[in-house]
Amino acid sequence: MDSTILIIGAGTFGVSTAWHLSQNHSDPSKVTIIDRQASPPSLSAAADINRILTADYPSALYANLAKEALGFWTEDPDLEWYFHKVGRLVLDEKVNDDGRRCAEAQGLKLDDLRKHWGFLEGTDMQQFKSAYLDPGAGWVDSATATWQFLETAIRRRVKREVADVTELLFDKSSKRIREAPRPPTDVCS
Repeated sequence: MDSTILIIGAGTFGVSTAWHLSQNHSDPSKVTIIDRQASPPSLSAAADINRILTADYPSALYANLAKEALGFWTEDPDLEWYFHKVGRLVLDEKVNDDGRRCAEAQGLKLDDLRKHWGFLEGTDMQQFKSAYLDPGAGWVDSATATWQFLETAIRRRVKREVADVTELLFDKSSKRIREAPRPPTDVCS
């Protein structure tokens, strides 16, 4: 038997978890997501209009996770329109080995950047020592995407509550959370 799952916080992580569980849990109605604000919660980091999405990280772990995420955003027909692949130009005040290798592979020269990108016209480039382009990067309309993910999870029978959870009560014998007391709530599903 699948257990009930309580997700506290309807920001990026909470909504993403609810969305994935709505696809994979045998009974999505046993999943509840709670936030102190109605959706979309304005205090959440997900309320930003955009988030940069790139796989350009020095850590192999983060780079691999980001590549997986980029595939998710670019290949899923329900999600691809939230991702805007515009590339990312990185200018650095010091010479960066990774950046230098990328720039050499791309044929980018610091002095030629203004010719390639008109928006750099008039930019003082003297402080920069290296530059490279991450052509696969882009941005995600975070607020709209998070809201749509939550709406999809609710359509799939995940429950949504507006409440202020102040404590978690543990059952010592089962080593599980027994309850998350909260005042009367608005159930949104």
